[in-house]
Amino acid sequence: MLEEEYVNDGLVIVRPVNLTTSFDKTNLVTIPRDVAQSKGLKKVTQKTLLFARVGDPAVGTLPDEIPEATISPNIIAAEIGAESDIDYLFAYFSTSIAFTLMNAAVKKVTQPTVGVEELAEVEVASPDEHLQTAIGNKVRAFRFLTHRAKQLWNNAIDDVDRLIEGTLDQVACLEEGRKLAEEFGLDVP
Repeated sequence: MLEEEYVNDGLVIVRPVNLTTSFDKTNLVTIPRDVAQSKGLKKVTQKTLLFARVGDPAVGTLPDEIPEATISPNIIAAEIGAESDIDYLFAYFSTSIAFTLMNAAVKKVTQPTVGVEELAEVEVASPDEHLQTAIGNKVRAFRFLTHRAKQLWNNAIDDVDRLIEGTLDQVACLEEGRKLAEEFGLDVP
């Protein structure tokens, strides 16, 4: 992809930086969907496990807010079968054991790389689907709570802004604070 083809709002191109840091807006690049289609770029979904092909081994999945994307040439996309829980596999490949196995597969050259063949050789512990789901649910709950925490942070900042402006609905703010205090065992305002 050429940098001149990037746009502000389009199809996200997943790059290794997204797997090692985040899918934060400051780390995203996008291209027009029609450009992606005309170039025959593969679309990936939230049922795709993504691996960095270059640099240190890294794994990731698309976050909830990005239902589909395309990948840079520096990403390996692994489609997950219906019998596997993607969040279990994400957790598995995030462990120190899997990191060691992937690191062993890395070709140590000027820029460390891993290929599809080497990645295919990594053995995955595959417990029954109920155990995969139980572990996957912890990953999904983490994502939900992380998203909720970001929303609460933004709400708190907005409340302070409204307080300074003199437009804060204090009754509503206190009620929300009391509900959160009950939910999390915090000091009741």
